[in-house]
Amino acid sequence: MLQLYAAKQDYRAQGRRFARHIYPLRLFGMMLFTLPYGSILIERQAPAGYWVVVILHVLIWPHVAFWLSRTAREPLQVERCNLIVDAVWGGFWIAVSSVSLVPAVAVLSVLSADRMAAGGWRLLWRALLAGGASFLLSWWWLGFQFELASSMRTTGCAVASWYIYILGLSHVTYQFARQVNRQNRELDRLQLTDVGVDLPNRRFFHAHATEQIAVARRSGASAVLLLIDVDYFKSINDRHGHGAGDDVLQQISGLLREQAGPGGFPARIGGDEFTLLLPVPLDEGEAAALRLREAAAALVLPRYPQLRIGLSIGVAQLSAHHRSLDDWMGAADRAMYQAKAAGR
Repeated sequence: MLQLYAAKQDYRAQGRRFARHIYPLRLFGMMLFTLPYGSILIERQAPAGYWVVVILHVLIWPHVAFWLSRTAREPLQVERCNLIVDAVWGGFWIAVSSVSLVPAVAVLSVLSADRMAAGGWRLLWRALLAGGASFLLSWWWLGFQFELASSMRTTGCAVASWYIYILGLSHVTYQFARQVNRQNRELDRLQLTDVGVDLPNRRFFHAHATEQIAVARRSGASAVLLLIDVDYFKSINDRHGHGAGDDVLQQISGLLREQAGPGGFPARIGGDEFTLLLPVPLDEGEAAALRLREAAAALVLPRYPQLRIGLSIGVAQLSAHHRSLDDWMGAADRAMYQAKAAGR
């Protein structure tokens, strides 16, 4: 039940975000296309009632549409209905202009592009049907007036409005695509990162280490794997609480990043187990392990000053008899347990 409620809330939040995205575009488009149709009304000395409709359409309708979608229980559905109403307005103005060709083409192209982007073919066809019905009814009411040609002023206003709107829409689309790309990159990072300590996770480590094995075998370069375990970590949690355990893991992660340098690859592979992959010979890997142990022993946690941290580290150089990453990790794991057996 709770999951269903959360899903509904998320759906409504998406609908409200969609309405916020459409609102400035609708307002911007209405104001722009007032230029060609206002030009037609001026040229034909239209009655004052038409200007009242212009005010309702341009200055009031966008805000009403936004309010309706923001306050609705199903904001996404309401906003899609608002988009169909926009098409109804478009059909009405095409009829009022006596089917003036250039403004009609500009409005139809913008309305169609927006509907297609917002709801695909289904929304587009519904909008076209509604707009077509509105046009036919309005055209009949106005006496089927037909005048394809438009003045240079009206044509210029229509073309300029169409160009500016498409440019604005392209900018919004570009910004949205950039946001999606950033979110995708962040999602990829989170999928490959242990967020608790901000280190690569086991999945990322396996992929990188497998690649490193292939590179080392092709080039003959050295590679060393350090498998690291925090001594008595369960006792730390039991005696000082999980907050202390989290602090210890974060401090160890910082030490691993320092020791990794530009060519190393630290990772957390689970619980209190870490790895550090270094492109160095065995003796340099052992020296790095000693530095890690000394740095950990010297750590003083501000909230737990009495706590001392020890590490057990297994070091294994990549060898020809390591047929896979599991073999290499197995060698490091055996070395680590030897370190534990020897007094941690």
